[in-house]
Amino acid sequence: MPIFLTEYSSAWIIVALLLGAGYAALLYYKRSSPWGKSWQKVLAAIRFLWVSVLAILLIGLLMQQFITRYENPTVVFAIDNSASILLQEDSTKINNALSSIQKTAQNLQEKGFDVEFKTLNNIENDSIKDNSDKINFNYTSSPISDLLKSIQSEFENRNLSNVVLLSDGAYNQGLAPDISPYSFSLQTIGVGDTVPKKDIILKSLFHNKMAYLGNQFPIVAEVTHTGFENREVTAVLSQNGKTISTQKVKFSSNQNDLKSIEFLVKAISKGIQHYVVTIVPQEGEFTTQNNTAHAYIDIIDSKEKILLVAAAPHPDIKAFRAAIEKNENYKFDIYLPYIYLPYLSSTKLEDKYDLIIYHQFPDKMGRSAPILEKLRKMTSAELFIIGAQSNYNVFNSLNTGVKIRPLGNQSDKVIPFWNSNFSKFYLTDEQKSRFASYPPALVPFADYEISSQAEIMLYQRVGNIQTKKPLVVMSEQNGKKTGVWLAENTWKWRLNEYADNKNQEGYDALLSKIIQYLSTKEDKRRFRVAPTASQFSTSDGVSFDVEVYNAIYEPLLGQNIRLEIKDEEGKTRTYTFTNNSSPFRYSASALPEGAYSFKATTQLDGKTEVSIGQFTVREIKLESLNATADFGVMRRLAQQNKGNFYTLNNLQVLQDSLQNQIPTPTVFRSEQLSDVINLWWIMLLIVGFASFEWGIRKFQGGY
Repeated sequence: MPIFLTEYSSAWIIVALLLGAGYAALLYYKRSSPWGKSWQKVLAAIRFLWVSVLAILLIGLLMQQFITRYENPTVVFAIDNSASILLQEDSTKINNALSSIQKTAQNLQEKGFDVEFKTLNNIENDSIKDNSDKINFNYTSSPISDLLKSIQSEFENRNLSNVVLLSDGAYNQGLAPDISPYSFSLQTIGVGDTVPKKDIILKSLFHNKMAYLGNQFPIVAEVTHTGFENREVTAVLSQNGKTISTQKVKFSSNQNDLKSIEFLVKAISKGIQHYVVTIVPQEGEFTTQNNTAHAYIDIIDSKEKILLVAAAPHPDIKAFRAAIEKNENYKFDIYLPYIYLPYLSSTKLEDKYDLIIYHQFPDKMGRSAPILEKLRKMTSAELFIIGAQSNYNVFNSLNTGVKIRPLGNQSDKVIPFWNSNFSKFYLTDEQKSRFASYPPALVPFADYEISSQAEIMLYQRVGNIQTKKPLVVMSEQNGKKTGVWLAENTWKWRLNEYADNKNQEGYDALLSKIIQYLSTKEDKRRFRVAPTASQFSTSDGVSFDVEVYNAIYEPLLGQNIRLEIKDEEGKTRTYTFTNNSSPFRYSASALPEGAYSFKATTQLDGKTEVSIGQFTVREIKLESLNATADFGVMRRLAQQNKGNFYTLNNLQVLQDSLQNQIPTPTVFRSEQLSDVINLWWIMLLIVGFASFEWGIRKFQGGY
């Protein structure tokens, strides 16, 4: 029964009643009317009633209710539908077990239990209840702990009677399922064979994701076995169905002996290349599904070309070179135009560079002008390193975004600190923290003029004073990116960092991010289609990010786009769609394993715009790497969680145990407070009384 409360003192209810009585008396007491005394009293009572109720509502009348809810106990059947189940157990036995479980579920529902089914890939619960054939044992991994944790999270503080897990106990993703107990009673059904099968397993394949045209690169296969002691096996490396190399390896007398087989491959074709390593099947093998592995390697035609130009040798150059050459994607050359050195004399200038670094160039010798004019035509990205030999007057005329006004011939000793407002790229906090321990570097004692297109990346810190003078500046003008590094002797930073940390991650990351920013070309295309990842799984769809722009680079929607995806055999799949949002992502269907190229086209201003690229699809074979059931895990799960372990042979015992349980609903009692003014029937009652009063008055000839 509801209880009524007020937000304020209950004395206000008396005031509200007096207000209603006063209003009724004022309108109906001792007043002549066209209706009789009986109607006069009725109308006065109605006016008193609805005015009083309305006044009481305005002082915050609350209704307190106690709600009782009954929740039936729930039994959850958790099915491990990974592919390893059918590798180990006869499909007929599995189907019979599922049919028995489904019948048990129906009996439990008839007794008053709620029943739910859960699988590794969250098949719809209702579809399993109605038809156990909906469960296909083809999931590519076995995250059993994730399945049990999701049940624990979903049914927290609910009436969960039992969880029944059907599994082989073999897991290959997530934590060990028996690492800690759960908050529910868990019955386990073990399926599969615990006896190790005779099998040869290609366990892992190691290779670089990228290689350069003409270079050699390794592909390393790790092979193990059960039951093939002292047996020699053959590994075959092939591409497009043609054998490239063959190697033999002999297992020792040890069980589970692990062997590594290395193939050296020469990159002879550009693009994503698909290589297959196969272990020739042996007689008596349990399965050959785990005898093959695939490698997809992107063969790149050329490296990014970086040229460092210097007036003279300097320790900074060696530090720059060491940091840059850690990235195999860079081809680094040094050019000393004033000096003949045998090991540098063979440096032949290219027609085009992705980035040119000028170390103290232009210099004070005054001969740099013609060289500088020639070099600046070879690139759209430059980095100027300033030092004691730099010619400030010539440098100030180069439109780099920075002008230096020296105050005499002095230098400042500074260390860097990061500009928190710099937005072009980022360093980690750990990398930035290393700056504080750097030894001082030399910078010109000068005033600096920074253009509006430039952005300061590092400031100068003198001792403990953080100044607003720039140390490293980035700018972009007329499509040309320029960096200015105002410090000399920064080689000491790299040396000191190694002494403190046994690596140079801070210095190398700083220089790497600068070079990456400067050398990256801005994408001016109006039509861009790119896969959301370089590699997809066969169990997932393939998705693409789509961007379309008008002439002033505003997003353009409603474009008809044609997407063609071609596999290694030349078979083309065609998709058509319209981009109806920005950003827009298109998802194609799942594809078989292999290397793919794609071509997307659309019409812009009467012209056909094209976007091309490549991606790979890989099949995850985690399930075939272990074809042995682990009933030890299943027993421990049951013991830790107040349950019992069963096999398919004694499944009837579990069914009888579940069906003999008596459902005990859980009673939940909760308190609910609600504003009476929000109840629709209260407002309807007030409007009804007021309308009734008005209608009677009008009908009787009143006003």
